[in-house]
Amino acid sequence: AEPRWQANTLLRMAALFSELRAFGDAKAAIERALTLLDARHAPARVAAARLLLAQIALSEGQPESGLREVDAALAVYRELAMAEEITRAGVLRAAVLLRAGRTDEARAAVGTEADDPPRQPSVDIAQRGLIRAALAVQAGRPAQARGLLHAIAAHLSWREQLERDHLLAQIEYRSGHGERAHAALRARAGELTALAQAAGNPLLAHVLLASIDTLRQSAIDLVASELDAGHIAPARAVAVLAPWLLEAQVSAGNAASRSPSSPALDAALAEMLLAERAHGAVVEANANALPTALLERLSRSGTGGGVAAPPAPVLSADALRALATPGRPLLALLRGRTRLLRLWIDDGVDPRIDSLDLGTVEQHLELLRTQLARPDGDLAQIDVHARALSAQVFSGLAGGPRPAYLQVLDQRLARAIPWPLLYWPGDEQPLLERSSVSLLHLVAADAARGAPAPRIEVLIADQSGPSAVQTLASAALEPTLIAAALPNQSISSGTITTRTQLLEKLAEPGARLHVSAHGQTQNDRLVASGLWLNPTAAGGDPQFLSWADLFEHGVAADLVVLNACELAHGDRAASAALDFASAISRAGAQHTIAAQWPVSDTASAVWVPAFYRALAAGGDAPDPGDALAQARRALRASRAFRHPFHWAGWVHLQRVGVGD
Repeated sequence: AEPRWQANTLLRMAALFSELRAFGDAKAAIERALTLLDARHAPARVAAARLLLAQIALSEGQPESGLREVDAALAVYRELAMAEEITRAGVLRAAVLLRAGRTDEARAAVGTEADDPPRQPSVDIAQRGLIRAALAVQAGRPAQARGLLHAIAAHLSWREQLERDHLLAQIEYRSGHGERAHAALRARAGELTALAQAAGNPLLAHVLLASIDTLRQSAIDLVASELDAGHIAPARAVAVLAPWLLEAQVSAGNAASRSPSSPALDAALAEMLLAERAHGAVVEANANALPTALLERLSRSGTGGGVAAPPAPVLSADALRALATPGRPLLALLRGRTRLLRLWIDDGVDPRIDSLDLGTVEQHLELLRTQLARPDGDLAQIDVHARALSAQVFSGLAGGPRPAYLQVLDQRLARAIPWPLLYWPGDEQPLLERSSVSLLHLVAADAARGAPAPRIEVLIADQSGPSAVQTLASAALEPTLIAAALPNQSISSGTITTRTQLLEKLAEPGARLHVSAHGQTQNDRLVASGLWLNPTAAGGDPQFLSWADLFEHGVAADLVVLNACELAHGDRAASAALDFASAISRAGAQHTIAAQWPVSDTASAVWVPAFYRALAAGGDAPDPGDALAQARRALRASRAFRHPFHWAGWVHLQRVGVGD
């Protein structure tokens, strides 16, 4: 019985992770649960796991995968003649069909109110209502859709509440009230930001803020529809989208905002994780118990009153346009649920916003990254796919000058693109040769920063004690390489032996840090991106510094160079997972240098001195983005590291404070 109990607990954990958009963690828990279950003796529990996988696939925008999982579960339930579970799985199947664009099949599967069983579980009420409301929206019956959503408001899980927000916005738009639709989405995002401010826990705050991404996607799709119909001018579209480009922030290390745990939250978690359910069902009638308890906790945080937060900062179109200066245009790839918009802002001309084919862009990107994933990837194929992707990303921009410095907003899709490999229209040399590229995080204007520290600190993971982490053979040479590249600057070096030591260095105002250590990213796992350090005692476990630790303590460094593998490898899915480099930037670092995939330890002998020489050449105004471009070119010019695998994955993240 114990393995089965463990499997049930894992499945309830998976349901919780899924609600929090930690999809990788949810899938890992399900996979572990399936190893503990025997399909012959616990077929219903295995089918319940399949339904969870189908729900995750639906949330990740992979309906075909979701359909395979739900059909497998349905086959089991039908064989077991489990009527209630068949109904539940059928409703989920209708949701998957709707997402796949198979509207008629979804309508037939979900039926009408008259077809509902007299005692359907409330989770079915919510899902049926959402599906029927979506079908009513598509059929042009907004009043019916609004009534359906009103009827299920008390039965919604956290995920379903966000889906309801999306549908309500669609109703407003299709009723001719586009401005009202956008205002409702922004108001909901403001509520989530206020909840995050009151959360009292950096990880919980981040998960709440990550939920805003679903609202952002809804706003992007609305603008795309308005542009298609000619209901909005490009200038107005830019103004509508601008507020969504400012990243919501929660102050790191703010102990005053922390709140005690609430009994309601503890009880909801315990019920979800431990309570036995008939037939191994994972989520039953109280699907909204966790979000209700969560909101109860947040509403009572701090001094005990309601959620209070300062007015959310707003990014105006004028402030956005001000970021583009001569030779430094700004590009944003804005991905909605089904649409992709490109925003292009250049100095002296009106901003333009264009619709791109999301499927085509993702297809070319996937083919390109597949070839880049190994150091012997086919160079000819890399060039073919880079040119095809360039034709999509830069379509319509022919005739304009090649940017000397391309500024790209650091959204999920944009991060995955190896920009130095792309070609500007009409140019036969990739951007690598004559352009610099930086990825921008836009945040509300920070408090005045002091000057960068006069010296560069080189911090190397300790390799002298009990070793449970592979030795970095070339790391010991890096202080000498940097000192030789910067003969007129102060350089200090030291070893990192504990997580606390590195966190304290990162929190020093204006620090300029070069960190050499082992990095790891499982980009679909919630807190699995960070640095490995050796154990503090023989026989102990290695130390792992996760990105979540950064939000707990805060970062005040001016420059952080992460000479480690994969720390800028983000997840393209709209999940709550975050990579370590992004966390460094969002927690407060002005400039961050990191790699998206594994890097060669010995390549440091080439790119590290090239980077710091270029940084010094900037004089009183050094530009890490330009310096990284020079480092890439140095790798490209070398015999051993000329393959793009070695240089195309390095990125520069810049935290940019903007005003109203």
